Amino acid sequence: MPPVVVFDGLLSLIQVAVTIVAFRLLPFALYAALRMDGLPRSQVIVLMGLFVSAASATYLVNPGGMLPLLSSTMALGYFACVGVAFHYVRRSRPADFGRQAAVFLLAVTCYFAVPALAMPRWIAPLILLEGWELIFSSYSYAVDSPEIESSLGEGLFFLLVNPVLVFPMRGSAVPPGEQARLPRAVGRVLQGAIVICAQGAVLSILSYCYARGLLLKNLSEVDGAATYARFIAYYVGQCLSLYAVHAGVASIEIGCMAVLGYRIPERYAYPFAAATPLEFWSRWNTYLGDWLRRHVFFPVVMSFRRRRSKATPATVMGVLAVFATIGILHAAVPLASQARAGSASFVALTLVFVVHGTALLVWEAIRRATRERFARVGMDPRLRGVTLLGSWVLLRHLNAILAWVAIPVMARGTLPPELSRIW
Repeated sequence: MPPVVVFDGLLSLIQVAVTIVAFRLLPFALYAALRMDGLPRSQVIVLMGLFVSAASATYLVNPGGMLPLLSSTMALGYFACVGVAFHYVRRSRPADFGRQAAVFLLAVTCYFAVPALAMPRWIAPLILLEGWELIFSSYSYAVDSPEIESSLGEGLFFLLVNPVLVFPMRGSAVPPGEQARLPRAVGRVLQGAIVICAQGAVLSILSYCYARGLLLKNLSEVDGAATYARFIAYYVGQCLSLYAVHAGVASIEIGCMAVLGYRIPERYAYPFAAATPLEFWSRWNTYLGDWLRRHVFFPVVMSFRRRRSKATPATVMGVLAVFATIGILHAAVPLASQARAGSASFVALTLVFVVHGTALLVWEAIRRATRERFARVGMDPRLRGVTLLGSWVLLRHLNAILAWVAIPVMARGTLPPELSRIW
């Protein structure tokens, strides 16, 4: 691959990364501008300065990137109007299942279906990703703890600014004496921006290695164990780059919330350091995990416990319901943003998450069975440690094993190119 082509590809990816950074800073900058009289001057200056810097960088590397930011500003105005409606929906205290289901369908329609139909195709994915999270936070705001009084301003802050998805928001205000840690919060924002931009460089390296034949991304090119390893390595790099984007965006949000005086938990708590699949999913996107645990897992488990006396079937159905729900919601983004994304891609991506849920259940069943067996026979603690080490090593290959299930489906072209590039 000629160096000029590599440079152009890297520049294009950096343009996208800088636009993502500016897009994530936009809600905080608008909040600071609207609350200029009520916030400390240092917070307003920092947030506005960060956004202006990101927007200026976007204009320098890609002047056309200012149009998505303008469209995002207009979309946030629409989302704010919908948020006002959900504030008054919350005051009606929807408690029964039918009304709560209606609230969720209203959130899907307002935050997802309407933007998918009204937004141009080139900006729809970016707006839909924002609306995707607003579905969860709006539903939680409308049905969780309705007895807790909150003003319209507090509700819009939770919906449009705070990244936490369960109301009341999980986090705490930073004491006034700790406001001197503002440089640390700014450093967290810059760290996230650097990680997102570095992800573009990683993708450029992957493309270069593929062009030189060092890595493979098409299943038709695999003819043996060595080439299959290069095929898997390419998609492992893609997955790591996707994690870098998620972690970078989370760092920006956590840093901006710290600038405003709020301490919120980590969204990605080093998931690849997990020792079991259950621990991995407990560390991955903890905000969404809290929402799924509260609004999918526990209701399904309690529903089955009312009909069955045993807890195991209820837990199994709860886990599968969680993974099926999140698979459907993930698959809805490419289906709504790309006209050519059909039912095959929707089913394929949903099944990927169901496979993850099934693997988690199998792993936990084996772990509990072996643990009880060890306790009965009084296994030597040193031998038990060797067994745990073996399970830790197997976990490192679990995602690769699941990739062997999912990647061939994607490589055959059943998913749209945009989603295939993400994987």
